[in-house]
Amino acid sequence: MESALNRITGEVVDAEQLWLLDLVDKDSYVCRGCGVKVLPASFRPTNLVRPYFTIGSSGVHLPECDVDGEQRLIQQARQERVSTPRVGFPAPYPSRLVLKERREVVDGSAANDDAVPRGRSDAPESPPRSASTAQRKRVVATIRQICRTFINFPYDRDLELSVPGVEADKYYGVFKKLKWDELRRYPEPKIFYAAMRWGKPIDEATHMEIVVDAGQREGSKLVVGHRVRIEWADWSEARKTYVRRELEVAREEAKRAFEAGQKQKKAFVFILGTQDAVDPVLFRVLDHRLICCIVDEIIYPKF
Repeated sequence: MESALNRITGEVVDAEQLWLLDLVDKDSYVCRGCGVKVLPASFRPTNLVRPYFTIGSSGVHLPECDVDGEQRLIQQARQERVSTPRVGFPAPYPSRLVLKERREVVDGSAANDDAVPRGRSDAPESPPRSASTAQRKRVVATIRQICRTFINFPYDRDLELSVPGVEADKYYGVFKKLKWDELRRYPEPKIFYAAMRWGKPIDEATHMEIVVDAGQREGSKLVVGHRVRIEWADWSEARKTYVRRELEVAREEAKRAFEAGQKQKKAFVFILGTQDAVDPVLFRVLDHRLICCIVDEIIYPKF
């Protein structure tokens, strides 16, 4: 499972967010669909794969749980539209990004500012169960679940989506792929994305900088690639490690996919950032919640 519900805060937590924590409370997480306890796994720095949640060998989801059916829905959604006039979209989905300042009291055993929150009053609500598409909408606190929905449901990108600073209100309008073979200005704020190059990033005290596979080309050769600068001078070490670890793992995942012949799977970097006013090559990201990297194939339906 890529995400679970924190039973203490009521917040849906992406497994990658476990990288932010000094101490992972294994008793805090339950299945989003049925509330059965799930266990965080592969979250230690020595692990070679991304974190995930598992129900464990002795556990079982409750009969009414729809999480097991989620993967089947995604497989179907990559082939055809799953929204219908009668039911609408058949599962909970992120429809709004809300970035709130954390004002929680944290567990004293956790030493950083991204520790497991206790008693948060601003946690997004867990999705209610309802046959209505409107009531299946949920609020998220990072762009990751939004980006995953964009990838998983290519024929349903007319779903409603509200992102701060972005005028568009549908998935297909909020996202913008950087041009593969052209350097250009992007005047409207979007969630920009492009495949990450395999080269090692610049990793400095004030920022990290990566190159993506988009920009000016001569033939098929990239001569000037767009750069993404993650400006983290005032970030905690936990947040820096979180982003650094994510990019490292994604790079290795993409390499393994390529070696296995899965050339359509790439490490796509998604950012809700700004293009530099002077240098159009450069995009800036200021918040760890506004960047993610997902290794997958992105489908573009022809209607």
